[in-house]
Amino acid sequence: MRLESDFLRAWSHSVIIPDKDNGHNFERNFWHAYIDEIREILNEGIHIHHGKAFRGDQKTKEGMVPSSKIKIDFFFRADLMGHYAYLQRGGPQDEEGKFCLHCNEKRERKKAPKFFELYTVPPADSAVTWNDICEEFCMYSQDLRDLNLLVRCGNGALELFEGCNEEDMAVLRSDSNRKILDDCMANPDKLLPAGSKIAIQRYIPICREFERLAQLRLTSIDFIYCTLHLKLRFCNTIVKYIHSIADNNRKLSLINEVFERNCVQIQLSEKRLQEYKSQLDGKQCDDLVQVLPELIRVICGQDMEKVSLWEEAIKDLRTMLSLLQCQHYNRITREEAKSMPFLIRSVAFKLIRLIGQANLLRSYYLHSAAAGHVGSQWTYLYEKFGYEIGLLSMSTVCGATTSKSRASSIRKKSYADE
Repeated sequence: MRLESDFLRAWSHSVIIPDKDNGHNFERNFWHAYIDEIREILNEGIHIHHGKAFRGDQKTKEGMVPSSKIKIDFFFRADLMGHYAYLQRGGPQDEEGKFCLHCNEKRERKKAPKFFELYTVPPADSAVTWNDICEEFCMYSQDLRDLNLLVRCGNGALELFEGCNEEDMAVLRSDSNRKILDDCMANPDKLLPAGSKIAIQRYIPICREFERLAQLRLTSIDFIYCTLHLKLRFCNTIVKYIHSIADNNRKLSLINEVFERNCVQIQLSEKRLQEYKSQLDGKQCDDLVQVLPELIRVICGQDMEKVSLWEEAIKDLRTMLSLLQCQHYNRITREEAKSMPFLIRSVAFKLIRLIGQANLLRSYYLHSAAAGHVGSQWTYLYEKFGYEIGLLSMSTVCGATTSKSRASSIRKKSYADE
């Protein structure tokens, strides 16, 4: 329970689930019909008079004193198309030319994703250390180090950097800048000199504004990511990468042998690469994640360094998917919860680094994970309400499966709770 005042003695959350409908019908039958009621409930909640519930303060205005008030919060649970329909924004038909619901990335960034950028250390009056940069941009120190070493060696694809040219890269790779970064990698609490350049993974706050949501004092962060679809898109990206590498190296038969031996219902052929863009189901994804280490050893051959990098990425991917789909608060430790935004961005970084082909990285969900949107929503729900994304996700089965023990496991908590 969340106690707000003498009269506010209960806390409730309403999850709005859409039917499959188009934007025009949502506008007419949902927003136009119910926006005033939603606004009233959000502002005033539910008032209880003599054991009966009334919307807003309709009875209170008549001079009656409510015995209690129930505060209501709204979440919008849908797949991506449902969210597009709710807001009539996002995707290829966005009137503002933006593809993301949560930030202002232009539509062309979907086809030519930009995951990295160069950070210039501000003037000397802003004391910045290596650890400060890791914290500010939600990156593990090892990932920040790996990214800069990759760029230094010429392996960081310029096409994946935002607003960066060869001259900028030359400054980053200069002897003087390399010496500074080497020193700070070894001494992460040492101040970085002003003007130093460092490659970072772009962190894009959830910042897109919608007039209709502003009227209700809501933002797009209340539009919950579907964790099932996120898993599907990540796995589809990996399958396309494996297919591409195996096809180029004449190893498709070996890959299919692994699938068949492990009873994984996936078969790759030269003519079916595009079909797997959105056809893997949840069972196939789970099976794929289990056999990924064996698949990677097939396509990487004797490149044990790359095999090791993939094994680390797979381990983190499994952890991330498990936590994102978890529906029980008490099965997640505080440390896991607090590190989730870092882990999500780290998994995205590892996949981007290992796959490396921009044409295989065109995914709304990969953008959302890499840019920090999924991690931001995780923190918002977990800190403010004590919920995980998995509990509110579109893929969750609610209703009859809910038990008292499960309900008690999602009471409001925070990182500071003892």
